[in-house]
Amino acid sequence: MAVNDLTSFTLVLNFLFGPWVAIFLYLNAFLIIVTIIFLKPRQVTSIYLWIASFLLLPMAFVIIFYIYFGRDYHHQKIFKTKSTNDFNVYEALRQQRKNLLYTSESYESTLHENLELARMLLNANRSFVTMDNEVRYFNDGDEFFKVLFEEISAAKRFVHMEMYIIREDELGRRLVHELAVKAKEGVEVKLLYDAVGCHKLPRKFFNELKEAGGKTKSYFPSVFKAINTRINNRNHRKLVVIDGGTGVCSGFNVGIEYTGRGPMGPWRDDGVVMKGGAAIAIETRFIQDWNFAAGDTITIAPYLPETDGKGKSPVQIVSGGPDSEHSPIRQHYVKMISMAKKKIYIHEKVRNEMFMALGYYVTESSGHNSEYNWWFRKRPDLIEKYCLHGTGWNPGEESYILKHYGKREKTWRNDIRKELDDPK
Repeated sequence: MAVNDLTSFTLVLNFLFGPWVAIFLYLNAFLIIVTIIFLKPRQVTSIYLWIASFLLLPMAFVIIFYIYFGRDYHHQKIFKTKSTNDFNVYEALRQQRKNLLYTSESYESTLHENLELARMLLNANRSFVTMDNEVRYFNDGDEFFKVLFEEISAAKRFVHMEMYIIREDELGRRLVHELAVKAKEGVEVKLLYDAVGCHKLPRKFFNELKEAGGKTKSYFPSVFKAINTRINNRNHRKLVVIDGGTGVCSGFNVGIEYTGRGPMGPWRDDGVVMKGGAAIAIETRFIQDWNFAAGDTITIAPYLPETDGKGKSPVQIVSGGPDSEHSPIRQHYVKMISMAKKKIYIHEKVRNEMFMALGYYVTESSGHNSEYNWWFRKRPDLIEKYCLHGTGWNPGEESYILKHYGKREKTWRNDIRKELDDPK
């Protein structure tokens, strides 16, 4: 069928434009296939899809590839420049604080069996180890945001924040107000938010902060707010650095649903507040992203902490994304699994099974993934193993979502009226 289609297509081209167009088209297709297979290595399935598209629709194949390749080349060019600038920020930090890059002997006694993993991340991701941290872990939104606002309120020099989603709700408005209060006090405030994650925010949402002297920038904005051609190149980081000595890294976006008061009900996520050298690593990441988004050239020196940390916990910050040539976090997981000697404890079992099979992490919870991949639910023993324990939202329990909605059977009308009547 494909050969007949190609023959017919060639005859049509010859009739309309002459043989040179067909020759040009197939020459381009040949060069493209060579590029796909040899110059831009991909997974085997991806190569098969590109070749199949050529056999079925040669002209469309050539046009689509040049559009895709042009965007991909532009993507690489942008992030290559960013990578160079990021390295300059890192080098400046290394010159300022040589004690951050420990030799293996200096932290071998503390890291023990994790020493090899730490070395890999240091070499692959320039993720230095800091040893002077006090670390607090949170998995409850109310507790996390209570501590976050307390830390912001205590800021004396600067507050730098990077966030994927900020909602136009009670929590989002409070964040803007708290930051504006600090800006009025003379504290430097910089807020970097993602253009897609925050696309529903009104244009005047940050006015209070800006008028107080704070600065905001969006990551990869689009000319048209509702249409963003860089939908895959998003910044999902959720970071805060305060005065160079306190760093926050979490999965919590800023919205009431992350406190369990949204339509999804109870919410579990992870947040870590660190006091010590780890904050410098987070600040390095923030400066790299801020300079890229704002076209700025701020350096690390003014934001270093005035004193060393007082804790004893080792911390290594690892970051990945569209600006990373490799996948350091993926490498991290694979390395940890391969280093295991006694057992592997997996919280999100379905997600991790799919990661080990596909090589990529899916964003849905284990419960949702077990619905999409029925193998995990085909027998009671598999449901017990993969779906009922440690899955967070929506475990493998039968009709779970119906039971969740059933709890609101008598209240949903009033809940909707309250949402509609709320002028905020």
